[in-house]
Amino acid sequence: MNCKHVENKIIDYLEANVSDRERTQIEEHLRGCKKCAVIVKEFSSLWDYTTSPPSSELSPYFWSRLRAKISEYEREKVFPAGIYDNVLRFLKPAAYALLFIFGIMFGFKLGGSYLDVRMFRQEIEEPIYIEIFDNLPEGSIGDVYLNYYNER
Repeated sequence: MNCKHVENKIIDYLEANVSDRERTQIEEHLRGCKKCAVIVKEFSSLWDYTTSPPSSELSPYFWSRLRAKISEYEREKVFPAGIYDNVLRFLKPAAYALLFIFGIMFGFKLGGSYLDVRMFRQEIEEPIYIEIFDNLPEGSIGDVYLNYYNER
């Protein structure tokens, strides 16, 4: 048996789909031909690997990392990374500026209402204060004080 015939029968030999006579001829050829023996050995190890691949366990974080990468891919698909970062770079300061302006306006509104109440109190208190001193009995301490104050 020659090398060409053995090369054509390697898979059948490894699957045991050759007759006993062919098997012995191939084995005799392999004992004498190093080149064919190396080829059969390589095919045999590859064949063993494909029929029973080594088991590999997934990392416990595999699925969460995969989901994160998929969602990142989807986000970049909608907003490419450069555009998304640029939009955020301009939106954050704009949001802070609007919040600051809203705070100032709200402060003026609160301060304005306080000033209105204070002015309203002054309008009420002043006439009452003056009316109290208008009806003082003559010769009382209040009357003496007002006369003294008005003469000055």
